[in-house]
Amino acid sequence: MLAVFQTAFMTKPISLLVDFCERRPRTAWLLSLALVLLLVGIESGYWVVHDYPGAMWHNTPRGDDIEIAMDRAAVAGPRELAGFWTGQMLVGNGYYRPLSSCLFVLQYHLFGEEDRRWQAVSVASHLGVALALVGLASVLLEGPLFRRLTIGTLAAVLMGGPGFADRSVQQWILGWWPCQPDLWSLLAAFGLFAAVTRYARDHRKGDAALALFLFALGVSFKEMAFVAGLGACLLLVRHRRAWPLLALLAVEGVVLFVFRHWALRGQSNSVDAPTIERVFLALSPVVGPVPTDPILFVLHFLPVGAAALLFFSLRKKLGAAPAGTAALAAYLGVSFVLSGGPLEPAFLAQVQQHGRLALRGALLAGLLLAARRWPVPELIVLTLCSVVLVAGVNPVFGHYRYWASVFGSLLAAVALVTLAEHLWRRRLPAPAT
Repeated sequence: MLAVFQTAFMTKPISLLVDFCERRPRTAWLLSLALVLLLVGIESGYWVVHDYPGAMWHNTPRGDDIEIAMDRAAVAGPRELAGFWTGQMLVGNGYYRPLSSCLFVLQYHLFGEEDRRWQAVSVASHLGVALALVGLASVLLEGPLFRRLTIGTLAAVLMGGPGFADRSVQQWILGWWPCQPDLWSLLAAFGLFAAVTRYARDHRKGDAALALFLFALGVSFKEMAFVAGLGACLLLVRHRRAWPLLALLAVEGVVLFVFRHWALRGQSNSVDAPTIERVFLALSPVVGPVPTDPILFVLHFLPVGAAALLFFSLRKKLGAAPAGTAALAAYLGVSFVLSGGPLEPAFLAQVQQHGRLALRGALLAGLLLAARRWPVPELIVLTLCSVVLVAGVNPVFGHYRYWASVFGSLLAAVALVTLAEHLWRRRLPAPAT
């Protein structure tokens, strides 16, 4: 695999980086994690420096999830802590989250009612997710260390870096500390995926036991971890020798679900059924309104069509670079005619939307190329599940989309790196025979 990768990227800088990662893996890891910590830390620091803008606890009242939790944490003793494991969580709102409840009690005794100190735990946990995402990518994916670290680092930056992080999600994750179970259950899910992947490759009993433990741990933080159990089973489907662990995880999931239902005495909270509009909204960033009138729709995409037609008609005669330059000129010229000068709001909005659509197209192309290899199809299904299962929740509550944003960022990084590899291979001369 290393030889194939170096052949595909026959440039001195890339070859030097590949060799460096193989010779100095510990240093490569430290540099990758430091870069993630720096970039995600800058974005996370925005919320800290600006005193968590939009945080509901700035208001009075601060919200039931905070006020009830703190009131009950103040008087929680051994009996109450034990009761979380056979009943509702600390707030008593129809959820089974015993470990999260215990940690909230601990934080109350450490921080009292100072919300900013509770938020420091959220920020640290979010940074932990970003760092763990690099590790997850290195375990799940195949190829040389340089490729795996590149994908993991890019995924973490897309998830939480400046200019890339979805602030409608970050506002809740980093500004509303009752969202901490989303972070903790996701960290347990990362460990679960890593354990089942190692087991699928090496069949060590310790990894199987660890996977079973981490599944239960994740559910103890938040019920969203049932999605992780499903994802772990998906990762094992194509590994026949690992089917016994798949069966154990499936049985464990059923047992945990039944026990959770019993503990809640049938009082579990429910959400509305997901709608098509909410599913599409959660699947990808909003690209702006597209005209529904047929004539306006054609005019909206006419610049793109003109550019594509010119590019494909000239590519063989002139080459890719001159044809691309001519296509860009055609796009801008048609856009000027239809939307006005380059500083007109209509022109800027149209170009921005077309750029987003082009990026989506590139991501889709890269994803189709990457989907030929395990475990990309499984990750696609996992991401879709993490979207659909919470699509019935009011979109205002952005923290429900945190899992989807993390796994979506990982898929985007895989797609971009795979597409870059594919395009670069096409530039290389054919090997001599």
